[in-house]
Amino acid sequence: MAFFEVFIIAIILVISAIPLNLAVKFLRGRSTLAKAILVNLLAGLLGDLIRQRYSFIVGGLLSFIALLLIYRTLFELGWTKSLIAWVLQFIIAAIMIALLVFLGIIALF
Repeated sequence: MAFFEVFIIAIILVISAIPLNLAVKFLRGRSTLAKAILVNLLAGLLGDLIRQRYSFIVGGLLSFIALLLIYRTLFELGWTKSLIAWVLQFIIAAIMIALLVFLGIIALF
């Protein structure tokens, strides 16, 4: 891979971890941007491994439980706050995208 491709992937990883980091901090969990990046990578890899082994529905459910367990363990949250952090990160991401569209930084179409 060329340097530019690695750089772009690194930027995407950082940007995708910001909503999770903000959601966990809002819920008083222990999070840093580096930890949020690590959690995103770990959850993605583990979820992929689980879904390869099990059927679509069972694999999806087990992957989701594994994701909540990762959030619970690494961010030191309870089960309920882990679920709220999962939902909240999508809300924060939507707000960030809407703000960027409103400011004209990105275009949807």
